[in-house]
Amino acid sequence: MPTASTKMDLRRKRSVETRKQLIQSTLNVISRRGLAGTTLSTVSEESGLARSSVGFHFKSKDQMLTAALESLLQQYRKGWLNINEHEQLSAAQKLEAIVEWELGNVACTRKNVAVWFAFWGEVTTRSIYKKLVSKSDTEYHRTMKSLFMQLENDDVKAETLTLGLSSMIVGLWMDYHIGSYGFKRSLAIQTCLNYLHAEMPEHF
Repeated sequence: MPTASTKMDLRRKRSVETRKQLIQSTLNVISRRGLAGTTLSTVSEESGLARSSVGFHFKSKDQMLTAALESLLQQYRKGWLNINEHEQLSAAQKLEAIVEWELGNVACTRKNVAVWFAFWGEVTTRSIYKKLVSKSDTEYHRTMKSLFMQLENDDVKAETLTLGLSSMIVGLWMDYHIGSYGFKRSLAIQTCLNYLHAEMPEHF
């Protein structure tokens, strides 16, 4: 017979799983309807859970959207951080791997890119979004610059290369999101690698 402690642990586990499900449902709705069309009710409908369950985990729409953004940022950070912590890769190989991951079919999906642009559109008006995104961007920028510095100890060049590569990736994400012409992952990745080769031919 389950003890009171066991029952409590099971309830906590179910609560954590339900919250994760609701966050994923929130991201799904944002990708299709944007932030304005994402409400506690639309997330309830998407998840198949009762509106009261959504309200139990998130007291407001802003709280729910913030949790979704935090989840997105954590997933993104985990991706490039895992590459950067790979001890057997050189700095150049890490940069190439990050480019391939950023534009590959894990990070660069219709859903993820749509959600990124939805939040970016609100960053200037929502201080909490700005704070979260700025913190993430700063860490990413610092890491990328450090990799460039390992290749060539030139602070200005490392800064410009970091800015240039990051801008290219975001621009390619925009092309993918808008879909104004046929987006090809292999071509997008090669474009960034060509940039690295042109700037640092001795390393790429």
